[in-house]
Amino acid sequence: MSRARPSATSTVRGLEQRLLRRVREVRLAAGATIAVAFSGGTDSLALLAALSRTQQRSGPALLAVHIDHALRVESAAEAMRAGALAATLDVPFRCLRLAGVVQRHPGVGVEEAARRERYLALAAVMEDERAALLAVGHQRDDHAETVLLHLLRGAGPAGIAGMTERSVLPVPWWPGAPEPIRALEIWRPLLGETPETLRHYVEGLGLVPVEDASNDDPVFRRNAVRHQVLPLLERLQPGATAALGRYANIAGEEDRLLASYAEAAWHRVWSDDALSASRLAEEPLALARRIIKRWLTDAIGAAPSADRVDAVLDLVRCKAGRRCVEVGACRVVWVEEGGVRIGVTNQAAELRPGH
Repeated sequence: MSRARPSATSTVRGLEQRLLRRVREVRLAAGATIAVAFSGGTDSLALLAALSRTQQRSGPALLAVHIDHALRVESAAEAMRAGALAATLDVPFRCLRLAGVVQRHPGVGVEEAARRERYLALAAVMEDERAALLAVGHQRDDHAETVLLHLLRGAGPAGIAGMTERSVLPVPWWPGAPEPIRALEIWRPLLGETPETLRHYVEGLGLVPVEDASNDDPVFRRNAVRHQVLPLLERLQPGATAALGRYANIAGEEDRLLASYAEAAWHRVWSDDALSASRLAEEPLALARRIIKRWLTDAIGAAPSADRVDAVLDLVRCKAGRRCVEVGACRVVWVEEGGVRIGVTNQAAELRPGH
């Protein structure tokens, strides 16, 4: 077990006290296991160290899980160093090497392909170990980065809300994947902590984190946001990073309220096996979009793009200038006898002259 240096400041005690409060708020069952996604970097090292130091007596069991994507020649050595750090903290360690699996996801970037495979592997480990929670070391700047990336994609309130301390992620979640093997309970107890706090905490314990050089490569969008965009925003507006987190929290609260309104509206517009076109057209725009997105997601197995949602909305409100709309996955939406319906392309072929 790592001991704090005599010269360590209140950073060590403060972080551990805050984390201890969050552990108590989770209220895990006796004998539960927390799996910690552990790269060995500063953030995940701070998380694992703080958990191990605060939970060593009566808290939940811990398991450090390291995913080696085998995308760099240094990754095997980094996995060994991560294992050594876990041993120093007296935490059981599992390493999964995923060589070649990124190629299973054609059409997406390396970052997204690796993320998919990482969560598949983590879900399998959690199933095997019967872990109750997956703890990840996301901190304040990670939250701000996520908000900015979602804004750049034109996300709505749900995307702008970014990360939350507790969330559920069905794995796998992408189109064409098999049925989810597990709904992962993800816990982000460090979301309000700054990178500087975590770095000082690790230094105060005399621990040396694993340095992943790819985290500095600006070819990856998140790295570019981290190293170029956020520092620029801080220079233009000191406190911008924290403000983005507050903005995300507000968006999340409003998104949850809108979701409850949309749920009530869904029951007003759903009739038999179709949406009522007239009732849907009467709903406020924000709720109508959510209803259409939910309906299309259930029908085609993937979240539709914003332009497809708006195309269906225009069709319902008689603004489309055509009788049906392609929505992807070889599916077409049309209005028939007052109902908004969806089917495979050839079902509506007769409705689409010249389309």
